[in-house]
Amino acid sequence: MSARFAHAKNAGWFTQAKTRIAFVFFISSALLVVFSYFYSSIFLILGALGLAVWGAMLLLATTQKVVKVNLVKLIMTDSIFAFDSLLSRFGYDGMAIIEPPMTIGGNPSLRIFKATGNEESISLMPLGSDLAFLIEKKSPIDLFSVEFDILSEFLSKMFTDEFELSSGFVMTRENEQIIIRMKDFIFQDLCEQLEKSNSSCCKKLLYPICGSLACIISKVTHKSVSLDKVLFSSKNTVELRFLIH
Repeated sequence: MSARFAHAKNAGWFTQAKTRIAFVFFISSALLVVFSYFYSSIFLILGALGLAVWGAMLLLATTQKVVKVNLVKLIMTDSIFAFDSLLSRFGYDGMAIIEPPMTIGGNPSLRIFKATGNEESISLMPLGSDLAFLIEKKSPIDLFSVEFDILSEFLSKMFTDEFELSSGFVMTRENEQIIIRMKDFIFQDLCEQLEKSNSSCCKKLLYPICGSLACIISKVTHKSVSLDKVLFSSKNTVELRFLIH
């Protein structure tokens, strides 16, 4: 009994420590967002987003659903809108696509164009690249050679059982369009808020979950990928439609 109690005590202490670290990341992220308004620095915004994502990942592994969703919604919404505003200020309002890596060990990049028909663009590391890399590491098959049906089954297991991000995950393909439906997605409220406030924001920045899925699809298909539509239903289901270019 004493050994079990000691294990539970140590686990509780470790959880509290990770939660405190996550709060430090969130506070630092908020401070960087404030400074970015004064200095108009894209590097400060990128640093803020990075800290917010890492804090969210820590909370995903340690806290209850209500807590982690509310905290992520509070921190990530302002960071994403601030970054979107900064990009718009420099004229980057065109198509945003994930480009596949040139080598197996390479990283995908997010290209945001200035305007439709304008080839000028900015290249950024996708917000969901770390999560995509984690999923890739857990894949029993190289993503460069995996079949679509196997990939769909594997991602379903990752999102429902491994990460517990949704209670249901289905991925289908219709010609050059990849359709993903997630039921009881824990960040659905955040997605709806982003979509209602600025429908182009999510397509431009690809919020981390959409970004990670786009990175994986790009790597599997060896083609560029963009987010076409985000749809919500009354049955607590979010539908993501990706285009393969």
